[in-house]
Amino acid sequence: MSYSKEQQKLHNEIARLELKKNQQLADIKKQYRLTASSLRPSVLIKKTANELLEGSKVSSTVLKTVVSIVTGFLTKKLVVGKSNNLFKVVMGYIVQLTTTKMVANKMDQEAA
Repeated sequence: MSYSKEQQKLHNEIARLELKKNQQLADIKKQYRLTASSLRPSVLIKKTANELLEGSKVSSTVLKTVVSIVTGFLTKKLVVGKSNNLFKVVMGYIVQLTTTKMVANKMDQEAA
């Protein structure tokens, strides 16, 4: 009879350890998902942008710069597209620089 009791204790302990292992595995998977989601580039960019926007002087300058550069880049893409023509590429850079400068100046005038 003692052999049967010992065997039952052993099965109970194995079941308890299996349950503990499954719980720990679930916790590890949950933590992995949280870590992976917090390290996505979009989340990191959002966090950085929010931190930059919290400072008033720095955030307005950074925002103006980013908006003017992006606007110039998009304008260049619209003008040049995927062309390899040297004339179009040069014109695209000129348009990009001009647009960037115009947007930056306009934003500075509105801020003043």
